[in-house]
Amino acid sequence: MVSFNLLRFDPETVKLRVAREHRRAYRDRHPERIREEQRSFHLRHRAERLAKMRARRALNPEAERARSLAWYARAKNTPGFMGKRREMSLLNQERHPFRERASRLRYRFGGTITAAELWGLWKAQRGRCALTGEPLTHDAHVDHVIPVARGGRTEKANLRFLSPAANLIKRHFTDEELLDFCAAVILTIGGSHP
Repeated sequence: MVSFNLLRFDPETVKLRVAREHRRAYRDRHPERIREEQRSFHLRHRAERLAKMRARRALNPEAERARSLAWYARAKNTPGFMGKRREMSLLNQERHPFRERASRLRYRFGGTITAAELWGLWKAQRGRCALTGEPLTHDAHVDHVIPVARGGRTEKANLRFLSPAANLIKRHFTDEELLDFCAAVILTIGGSHP
């Protein structure tokens, strides 16, 4: 009992307890400042952290994978975790729609298209369909001017944004073939085609 009282009123323990209370009070008063300090710290030391993570993974990849899977299994069972992941994914699609599209294009067709190049293409088209001129929304399609099936490459000079309807009509046609096809349809509908 005596030793407990001595530990409880030890000057070093009291100093630590007071310092802890001061830190807690500061965090409660300035949450935005704390968040900004943490963000700037992580940005300044990002390369170091990534290098340490890579080194740790390289030393023992199986253990790192097991640790990652164990964390995911624990987190997955917390309420709202999967909903929060889905919500963050949708939010990132809204914030960075060109990043995701560029990634998908590189994955499906190869090439070196970047999000910045897609953004530049969108700005050059002023957010309008390259074929119909109608305003585009978030569901716009990225079209290959020379289709991939005909040897077209996934690079900025061969890409453009189209409305979904226009892209589905164009399919694998070149622009000239599309015009011929549309003319044939108009003639057929108009009744002047044999």
